[in-house]
Amino acid sequence: MKTRIIILLTILLFSCGTQKGIKEKPAKVGFVSYRLSNEIHNYYFFNDTIKIETPKEKTLYIPKTQKKFTARKLRNKVYRNELDWGNLYKRWKTEYNVEKYPNDTKTILGIKGYKVMIRENSKRTFDTYNEVYELYVSDKINFPYNYYDFLKIKDTLNYSGLILECKTYYKETPSLSITYTLEKFNTEQQDEELKMVDFSKYEYQRL
Repeated sequence: MKTRIIILLTILLFSCGTQKGIKEKPAKVGFVSYRLSNEIHNYYFFNDTIKIETPKEKTLYIPKTQKKFTARKLRNKVYRNELDWGNLYKRWKTEYNVEKYPNDTKTILGIKGYKVMIRENSKRTFDTYNEVYELYVSDKINFPYNYYDFLKIKDTLNYSGLILECKTYYKETPSLSITYTLEKFNTEQQDEELKMVDFSKYEYQRL
């Protein structure tokens, strides 16, 4: 009887550990939509590729290489550009400071999130930029931070979560900020058009 109880406890503990691991594992597929003033920005997550749709352009973003393929319509003509942001970021020295404030919370779409401050110090070719990102994040779904293009992550930043709100500004001018607010999300919706992209139509531009 005692042996049986020990076995059952072992199975239970193993099961709990496995469930916790699944819960904390970053999600690789999903859809999030944000409001920026009167615009809607949609993000489709396809494991290693992100598709971003805004009123002005459509972008395919590859987080691993930080390369972007952008199609922008101007005067009835579509301009397609390939931009190697990763190669540019390697020329800069960027450091991050991340702080969490679990007691500072906000609820959006019925989801409660806590405050996260990201301070970015980026020494570029001719100047140094200090950008601040004030986030409210939920651990409900752990989308990697580098999937969110509006964070413009330039170096390794191993954090994940569902960003409910992002207010971003330069340290010197906090009044000149822009705010992204979550409109809707799920972990299933996809866009099959990603499979039909002809990358050869994109013109490479040096940054």
